Amino acid sequence: MKKLLTAVFLLFAFSVSFAEKPIQLRLEKGKTYTQVSNINSKVSQFVQGMSIDIEMSIVSTTSYKVLDVKDTLLFAEVSFSSLKTTVKSPMGVQELSSDSKNVNDPSSMLMQELTKNPFKVTLTQSGRVVEIDANTAIEKAVNSVVALSDDQKAMVKGQFFEQFGNAAIRQNLENTFSYYPPKNVKGEKWNSVQEIKTSLALVLNNENEVTDVNNENVTVKYVGEMSSPENAEPANLNGMSAKYAINGTTEGDVTIDVKTGWIIKSTFSQNLKGNLEFLPNAQMPNGMQVPITITNTGSVTQ
Repeated sequence: MKKLLTAVFLLFAFSVSFAEKPIQLRLEKGKTYTQVSNINSKVSQFVQGMSIDIEMSIVSTTSYKVLDVKDTLLFAEVSFSSLKTTVKSPMGVQELSSDSKNVNDPSSMLMQELTKNPFKVTLTQSGRVVEIDANTAIEKAVNSVVALSDDQKAMVKGQFFEQFGNAAIRQNLENTFSYYPPKNVKGEKWNSVQEIKTSLALVLNNENEVTDVNNENVTVKYVGEMSSPENAEPANLNGMSAKYAINGTTEGDVTIDVKTGWIIKSTFSQNLKGNLEFLPNAQMPNGMQVPITITNTGSVTQ
């Protein structure tokens, strides 16, 4: 009986030790970890009394192969296993996919080339990006698609940099791992600030709470407010400078593996409303204010 009680105690102590340790990235050298991302967005713009709706979905599978672990740093090779985007607008439906066999579709061919060009990333145990070279992979992919003219390559390169480049991957990873709780205790609450630095720049102020803890994972739920930063640089939209002045709310949940620090699953929703201001230009000498609403939903799984 004494041996049995000792064994149970040791098992309990071992299980609790992981739950009590601060969550960090503890990935194993030689293993590959996956993220499957599914993001849906609907943008409604009101121009001269008419509503123009655009819906977009991005589905991607990204693999992280751990090449080495040294002290507090992790070195990984990142590969886009698959990429697919779908855009629905008044102009029709456009689908791009890395699985496409259509050689007359240069954008899909570019996605296919991107899946053939892995890149390196170095992370700290807290999920901060120390070094990344995703832009190099995009450059190689763009230059390999001979069907694109130089002007098309420049335009597409800019679009892919914004979605899959260094800044986008850094932001995605660091924001994802920012939900590590100070303590793995149910009811633990803390505030956090995130920045989104795309053409639609936003600042997120979140209230986070640990809602579930067990021997395998921790679940964090959050609610927050989003707004355009006052000092944001104007975005380049179809060759015209424009500024967003929007705000809204966000909510979601994140489930984290306590042993590895990897995200098991997460979901989010965002609702935004405001104005898109086109600054005076050759096409619009007086500029233009466009009311806009944005709804984003998404999920990430292993």
